[in-house]
Amino acid sequence: MKTQDAQLVEMLNGVIEWHQNRVENCQTIIDSTVDINLKAEDGRDKIIAADSSEAQWLKVGVSIALSQFKAFPLSLRATDDEDDSDDE
Repeated sequence: MKTQDAQLVEMLNGVIEWHQNRVENCQTIIDSTVDINLKAEDGRDKIIAADSSEAQWLKVGVSIALSQFKAFPLSLRATDDEDDSDDE
């Protein structure tokens, strides 16, 4: 799809940046060698020791989730407006 809609391009760039941040956050969890501090919905903290099997399984789960959405399904690229005029 070709578009020159600046608002759409800006929105898509924002979504791409959001996605990249989430991928990086997941990778940080996977690569972490320190204890993991989770905050429950009720506000309580849960500390998971970095060397525990619970931490290893958490990392496996995050790895599986990351494999499902690591590649963003859209891409943006600049187009040459002169090429578009040839199609008219």
